[in-house]
Amino acid sequence: MKSPSLRALLVFSMSTAALATDPVPVTTSSAAPTDTAALAVKLQNPVADLISVQFQNNFDFGVGANNGTLYLLNFQPVIPLHITPEWNYIVRPVLPFISTSNVYGPGYVSGLGDLELETFISPMAPGPLGIIWGIGPTAILPTATQRRLGGDVMTLGPTGVALWQRDGWTIGSLVTQNWRVAGPGDYNTTYVQPFIAHTFKTATTISVDSESSYNWISEEADQDWTISFNSGVSQVFKLGKLPVQIALELQYYAQSPVPGQQWGMRVSFTPMFPE
Repeated sequence: MKSPSLRALLVFSMSTAALATDPVPVTTSSAAPTDTAALAVKLQNPVADLISVQFQNNFDFGVGANNGTLYLLNFQPVIPLHITPEWNYIVRPVLPFISTSNVYGPGYVSGLGDLELETFISPMAPGPLGIIWGIGPTAILPTATQRRLGGDVMTLGPTGVALWQRDGWTIGSLVTQNWRVAGPGDYNTTYVQPFIAHTFKTATTISVDSESSYNWISEEADQDWTISFNSGVSQVFKLGKLPVQIALELQYYAQSPVPGQQWGMRVSFTPMFPE
C-alpha cells in the first residue's frame, strides 16, 4: 500500500491484452512448482499459502503545483506462517522507497517512507460458499528518513480481506483502518480496495481494481478522498527454476488531494517460492 504523507498511489488504466485461452480451474491445494497457471491464481489471493516477494515500481507524472514526477518502489514480501494444520498467519510488510522531482518545490527529495505492516489470520480451507477470508491487525511505523516522506506517527487498526475464486476468476475486497496511537498530530484513515481478476491457462492474468482512502480528519473538503482505478496484465513464467510474475498496469486518479496527480504507471516483479 502507501506512505501516509503521499496518501496512496492508486490507479486506473486499460489492459491491452487480448486472450483467447480457456480459464484455469482454481484449487485450494498447494500449487506444484511447475504449474505456473495455479501460481498465477494464488498470487491474486492476499492470504494465499505462498511465499512471494514483490518489487512494485510506481511512476506518477504531473504531480503538484510544479508538475513534478514521483517514483515509489514498494518492497512487499508475503510470508505465510503455519500456526496449525488448519490456520495460517499471513505477514505482509510494505516498505516504500520514494524519490520525487519538483513535487515539494524545486529539486529532489528521496528516501524511505513509513513501514506499513498488515497481518491476517486465515483458515487453510475456504469457508461456506467458497469464501476465502483473513482478518488481523495493521500498523504504520514512522520509518521515513525525511519528514516530508512520512506521517511522523505510529498507527494501529484492523484489516480484513474476503474473496472468492473459481474457474480462473478472483473477486474480493481488502479493507484497512488506521488510527494514531503515538506521535504528534493525528491520523484516522480508511482504505478500501475491491478487485477482480481473471487468470488463463497461459498463466496470464488481467485485472481491474479500485483503491480509495478517506481521511476522516481532513480540514479541506477536497482532500478527504483519494480515489483511483487500476487495470493491467501480468504473466507468470519460469526464470530458470524460479517462478516469477511480471505485471504492467496503467493508473488513473479520479480524485486526489495532490494537485495534478491524475495518471501514472506501475511495473511489478514478483519472485515466488512455492513449497
